[in-house]
Amino acid sequence: MLQHLPQRIQSRLIGIDDNLALVLATCVLARRPILILGRHGTGKSTFCDIVAELLGLPPAECAYYDASKDDLVTVAGIPDAGAFEKGGTGELSFLCHSRTIWNKRLVLIDEITRAPQESQNMWLEIVGNRTLFGRPLPCEILVATCNPATYASAFELDEALLDRFCVVCEFPDLRDAPQERLENVVLTNLESPREGGDSGTGRPRSERTAREEVELLRERFRVERAAMLESAPFRRHVARWAAYLVRTLHRLTPEETRVSNRALSEHLAGLACDFLAHHGRPPHAVDCGTASIVARYVLQYRLQLESRIIEQATVLSWEVLDMESLNHDSVERDVSIAVHCGRQTFEQFSAAIRRLLGRKLDANQRMRIEMALRQTARFQSIHVSRLEQITSWCRTLAPSLAPEMELDTAVARVAAAFDSHTA
Repeated sequence: MLQHLPQRIQSRLIGIDDNLALVLATCVLARRPILILGRHGTGKSTFCDIVAELLGLPPAECAYYDASKDDLVTVAGIPDAGAFEKGGTGELSFLCHSRTIWNKRLVLIDEITRAPQESQNMWLEIVGNRTLFGRPLPCEILVATCNPATYASAFELDEALLDRFCVVCEFPDLRDAPQERLENVVLTNLESPREGGDSGTGRPRSERTAREEVELLRERFRVERAAMLESAPFRRHVARWAAYLVRTLHRLTPEETRVSNRALSEHLAGLACDFLAHHGRPPHAVDCGTASIVARYVLQYRLQLESRIIEQATVLSWEVLDMESLNHDSVERDVSIAVHCGRQTFEQFSAAIRRLLGRKLDANQRMRIEMALRQTARFQSIHVSRLEQITSWCRTLAPSLAPEMELDTAVARVAAAFDSHTA
C-alpha cells in the first residue's frame, strides 16, 4: 500500500528519481498540498490516479477540476436560498451535485495557472485552509498542476496562492529518458490500473481493507512525528537549521528574493519532520542530505533559484548548525567547516583554520585541509593579504603545498604593484 507508493510512482511516471518519489509519498502521508509543474503528458494527472488506487478511493470521493472553466457553482454548488427563509437555519449551505467538493477526499486542480483571478482567490482558501466559506472540507490529498510559463493562455500564479503549496516540483518529460526506462513505463501503463489484488490473486482490494491499511499507516506516522516533536532539542535543532537556511539564502540571493513565514515554519521545518517520521528515523538521524532534499522541493521552484544556490545554502547552514551542536574542541568539526566554507565565507574558514593550528590531524583530515587551502587560495587570488595568510597556514598544515602558495603570492604581489603603478 502506501509504503509502496514511491516505487509505484517511479514505475508509472517518466524519470521520477528516488528523492522526488519519497517527497511525494511523504506529502501524501502528511496530507500536504503539492504543485506539480510539467509539460503535457508527463504524468501529472496520472500521479493522482496512482494515489487514488493505493488509497482505495472510489470515484465519488475524487474530484478532478479544470481550473480554466470550473467555477464556484461547479466546486461548491448552488447556494441554498431555503436556509435563509423563515424557519431555515440561517447558515450558508449549498445544493450539492456529483462534482461538488464537500465530500471529496482527493482533489486535483488541473491547469491552475489558467484559472482567472477570481477563481484563484477561491482556490486560495481551499489549498491554504482546507475550507470553503469557512466550512471544513474532508480533502486529504490536494494536488494542483500547471504547464510551463511558455504555454499560451496561462495567467501568472498569484504569489499568495503559490505560497500555500508545501512542495513545488517539476515532472520531467521523455526527452532524456533511456530506451529501457521508456519500455518499462509503456509496459506498466498498458496494465489495467485496477488490477493487482491481494496476494497476487488479481482480485481488486476491497475499499474497506484499503482504507483500514491507510489509516493504520497514518496513525503510525502520527505517532512517529509526535514522538520526535516531544523532544525539545530536536525541535530546536530543526528550527535553527530552517532559520539558518533562510538567512543564508537571503544573503546569497538578490534583495527581492524573500521566503515567507509560512514557507519557513509550515513547509520547510514541517516537511523535514514529516520526512523523518515517514522513514521512522530517530531525531539524531537528521542529516545534511535530508535537509538538502527538503529545501530543494520546498524552495527551489517557489523562489526560481538554481539548484546550486539551494545546495550551497543548505551546506553552509548545516555547517553552522554542526558548529553549534558539536564540542567546541572538535577537530573534525573545524575540518568540515574549513572544507565547506572556504569558497563563500573567508571569515568562518579563517576561524576554523586558526583553531586547527597545532592540533593533531590524521592523514584524511590533512588531505582535506590541503584541498580546502588550495581551493580557497584560488577563490581569494585577487586578495594579496589573504594569499599571504593562506601561505602561512600552509607552512604548518600543508607543508607540501607551501612552495606553490609562496610562488602564487609572489606573483600576486607583482601584479598588484604593477596595477598600482599603471593606475
